[in-house]
Amino acid sequence: MKLIKPELSTLEVHSIAIELQVLAGGKIDQIYEVDDEYFFQFHVPSVGKKLLRILSGKLAYFTAHKILMDTPGNFCMQLRKHLSGAGVLSLEQVESQRIIKLTLKRADERFVLYFELFSKGNIILCNDKQEIIALLERQSWESREVKPHEKYVLPPLEFNLFEIDRKQFDKKLKADKDKLVTLLAPELSIGGFYAEELCRRAKLDKDMVPGTLRASDKTLLWTELQKLLKETARPLGFVYEGVISPVKLTDMAIAQEFETFSLALDVFLSTSKAAQEKARLEDRYKQKIKEYERILEDQGKRLAGIDGRVAEYAAVGDLMYQKYTELKKLLAFAEHVRATSGWGEVEKEL
Repeated sequence: MKLIKPELSTLEVHSIAIELQVLAGGKIDQIYEVDDEYFFQFHVPSVGKKLLRILSGKLAYFTAHKILMDTPGNFCMQLRKHLSGAGVLSLEQVESQRIIKLTLKRADERFVLYFELFSKGNIILCNDKQEIIALLERQSWESREVKPHEKYVLPPLEFNLFEIDRKQFDKKLKADKDKLVTLLAPELSIGGFYAEELCRRAKLDKDMVPGTLRASDKTLLWTELQKLLKETARPLGFVYEGVISPVKLTDMAIAQEFETFSLALDVFLSTSKAAQEKARLEDRYKQKIKEYERILEDQGKRLAGIDGRVAEYAAVGDLMYQKYTELKKLLAFAEHVRATSGWGEVEKEL
């Protein structure tokens, strides 16, 4: 399925973090790397194995699909070194950021693992002092720098959406924007898609000028926001045309419904081990075909050059045949001069 928005929003990260609570008390069995994705296999008592797929900067969810093993890179090996057998003490979304935080313990050591699901994304492993031990990618921002041996610093956050009160909410609605939807999306950090959903639930025109909001309109928006937040804390999986959501959306036809948000994402976004192998073989064959096409093209060019020379030599042969008598006399004369006076004299005569 091609999604309208291929990354998780703040509200969706909240739903995933709720579903991942099942990992508390479990331990990390294995960590895999496949292309630009990472898979964390957990064993949870009374639950069994759970496989968490992380597509950095975009997605995090449980998957039931077996993965095609790949040779682990340096970062994956570092994660295995520190986290194999580590127990999960807690798991949470960091405030209302698109960051999931796992607190882990192995023997006497404690670790904190961050999954950043925004921008280019990142996976960052810290010790109990928040010093970075390993990370997927070194990054530099205006407000912070993420690199080894430095303390991990969270991105700046103006407010926590999940702790916002009515006074803060009303203040947000005073922002200078020309449309309601373009005010709600950044001011509440819920993104354009859920800003539109909030407008639909409140039965307000998304393109209305925020300054024209009545007190009753603001109350409606506040009430519907609280309902939306409660629904994301009790997520299900709703599939629509180009959309997978943890909540039921207004005025959209449901194509399919699942027990969890993760399951909906997994069914439509993951590929089976057989499909992965098929894709890999197809890619290998495509590369071979391209190689053979290049060889054929080179041979074609060479053959075209040979064909040109064949035509040239054939024309020369035809001309020699037509002038056979003259050539025979010329050769006889040249042989006579050579025999009597040498090749130097032949060259002068010709």
